[in-house]
Amino acid sequence: MKNKFKILLLLSAVALFFTACDNGDDTTEVTACFTYSPETTLQVGDTLYFSNCSENAIDYTWDFGDETTSTEAGPYHIYDAPGTYDVTLTAVNGGISNILTKQISIDADLAFIVNYGSYNSASSTISAFDKYADEVTNNYYEYVNNTTLNSNIQYAYTYADKIYMLGNVADQLFWVDSKTLEQSANGIQDVDKPRYCIADGNYLYVSCWGSDDIFYGDLTQSYIAKVNLETNSVEKEITLHGGPEGLAIVNNKLYAALNYMDSIAVMDLATEEISYIETSAFPSYFEKDAQGNLYVALTRAWDDYVTQTGIGYLNTTSDEIEAFYALDGVGTTYDNSLTFNADQSKLYVMSSGYDANWNLSGAVSAFDVASKSFDSGNVIEGISGINGIQYFNNKLFCFIAETVTSSGKVVSYSTDGTKIKEYQTGAAPFMLLTSE
Repeated sequence: MKNKFKILLLLSAVALFFTACDNGDDTTEVTACFTYSPETTLQVGDTLYFSNCSENAIDYTWDFGDETTSTEAGPYHIYDAPGTYDVTLTAVNGGISNILTKQISIDADLAFIVNYGSYNSASSTISAFDKYADEVTNNYYEYVNNTTLNSNIQYAYTYADKIYMLGNVADQLFWVDSKTLEQSANGIQDVDKPRYCIADGNYLYVSCWGSDDIFYGDLTQSYIAKVNLETNSVEKEITLHGGPEGLAIVNNKLYAALNYMDSIAVMDLATEEISYIETSAFPSYFEKDAQGNLYVALTRAWDDYVTQTGIGYLNTTSDEIEAFYALDGVGTTYDNSLTFNADQSKLYVMSSGYDANWNLSGAVSAFDVASKSFDSGNVIEGISGINGIQYFNNKLFCFIAETVTSSGKVVSYSTDGTKIKEYQTGAAPFMLLTSE
């Protein structure tokens, strides 16, 4: 009988031991602890990684302060609106818990409007666009860096957490932080009349006209500058006659629109051998579709009038222009004359022309990708001084520069052409830099 009693006591002790293991030890002191990264310059859309340094805990509950939670030990989180959030971690072991709360501030993710300025007086300025507050702050580069730009920005390009800017007068390539716009290093001056750029791996390819002689018919001095982004230096100048303008990279090939010839140059990035694709008009800029094929704006050149402008469809597998879609007035002077909507079902194309009184006005047409045809009528028309278009945040933005000596403006429209809002900017705005 005594042995049976001892066995029962032993079994009870074992059961209590396993119950304590399952439920946690109520006598254990639990400490909630966490860190997160990155810790600075946090903006909407950034991924925050939480590292759990809690002690003696078994279960965890996270409250991110935006009505979302997690039970993972080390979760990540993305905030979709700016604000200050209380992030709370509850660490639990059985009936014992401990709570730690930290405040995290999330700034708006700013887009940046590039204002070209004027040719012979004012240099470029950069305006910040806050899509959450729906407002523009002008002279933002000057505010951040406590100095003014000393070039007219011909083009700007976001890549690898930097914005690369191509300046004319003085000719240069320089870069700033893509979030803060802070410039922390000197740029590169040995690029001559830079026009456009695109990156591939550790290299930035810059189309350069070489000199002003191109305006007088000398097409032999233009080239592609191959910039090493690790050494921040021009590693090589690759001769390319004809005034290369817009660039695209597909299938390890660099496509360059020759703005003074009726051709697109195709350079094999491995061998740097160049071939040419003939076009029916002068090419200027590209938009790449989801399949890696290219739409190209085909325009009139200053010294060689063509009867019909429009867009071409370039198959990058066969390197042939498979189709031409006519549209009057596609201009040669605009960086942003083509822009896709979010799902690439529509390609918006900018054009301009003179009315009966010789007033220049612009329009925006919609090209339907499925039917391969332009929609009837313009989405937007009658825009005096149109200087570029861009699709962003489910809206169409038109950049307007009626003069180059006074402030310009950006006007947002819904995709049915309804005007939404007008924003005052610096002189001659022409593009919007976004993180999307």
